[in-house]
Amino acid sequence: SLVDTVRGSTFQARHLIDALTCGEPLRLARALALEAGYQSAFTPAGRRQAAQLLRTATELLGDRDAPGVHALIAVTSQVAAYQEGHYEACIDLAKQGDKVLQEGGVGLTWEMDSLRLYHVVSLANLGRVRELHGLFLRYLRDARERGDRFHEATLCSESVFSVLAATGDIEQTRQYLDAASVIWSRSGFTLVHFYVALQRAQVSLYEGDAPAALAGLLASWPAIQRSQLLRVQRPRLEALEMRARCLLAVGATGEKSALRAAKRMVRRIRMEDLSWSNAAALLIEGQLAQVKEDTTSAQVAYTAAAELFQANDQTLHAAVANLRKAESQATDQAAPARDEALKTIAELGVADPQRFARLLAPVRLPAKT
Repeated sequence: SLVDTVRGSTFQARHLIDALTCGEPLRLARALALEAGYQSAFTPAGRRQAAQLLRTATELLGDRDAPGVHALIAVTSQVAAYQEGHYEACIDLAKQGDKVLQEGGVGLTWEMDSLRLYHVVSLANLGRVRELHGLFLRYLRDARERGDRFHEATLCSESVFSVLAATGDIEQTRQYLDAASVIWSRSGFTLVHFYVALQRAQVSLYEGDAPAALAGLLASWPAIQRSQLLRVQRPRLEALEMRARCLLAVGATGEKSALRAAKRMVRRIRMEDLSWSNAAALLIEGQLAQVKEDTTSAQVAYTAAAELFQANDQTLHAAVANLRKAESQATDQAAPARDEALKTIAELGVADPQRFARLLAPVRLPAKT
């Protein structure tokens, strides 16, 4: 499921049927836990069904000594929590699962890799860059020492927040993305290919090269569509948000068609109505209003984005929204708010706060006096 979710769901359906036919409790608990992971990946209704499946799996497991099934339940619970943007819960589950593996998990490499990956991406979404960077390097070193190419590739495909935010080293970040591409299979288009494509666009935004960011993403878009990954909710929303940011950055240079396309992306994001994606959409809406020199609408959108990001414990993203809000104001009173936002971003471990803000909110226009 961390490679090709849609195709994997077919094999999981067969697995579940066989486990039900067999009726052995541990096999069934494992199959139900995996089914919960797949159900939670597609829709909110699926996540409600997943909660019941996980409860049933836990009841079947009881107090049996089965660390693999315990760890699997933690992983699939992470999947459900991550889809909804419950990142602190993902981290707690990673720690619980790691404790199970340390106490008796043998031969459970996939479970360990999955727990660690969701730990890393949850820290990235929370913006805890300093903690994230240290954990990324530790997990990557361990993966390489064990010869675990799967974990190395998945970690490297998520390296922008882990490396670029913490160090500002563009070349090193590109090396990690290149490593993921080399390590991974070149056939098909899986989640590793998907995230490498999105992360390359983010690197270009960080550099301030909006045309390259958009061109690279659009070049990968047909493969993304053919992969069926856009049927999965989280990748779909992440792809739409990334495309909207790239279009926004290009549109700010005067390309009106790009701005119209960015608005369409935002509408599609809004239709899914998840807290974390609504916050991202509000930030883009503030940027769009700022490009139109509609300061009042920009202020409203930035304020709402910052509040929603903060409610989701996404402190870094909230600080970027507050930064852009302060920059859009043509008053001396805005300077303290701008400085406070930059200070917050730096305290979270970001090497170059202003440049990193360009990644999340690429439009930085001087306020009209």
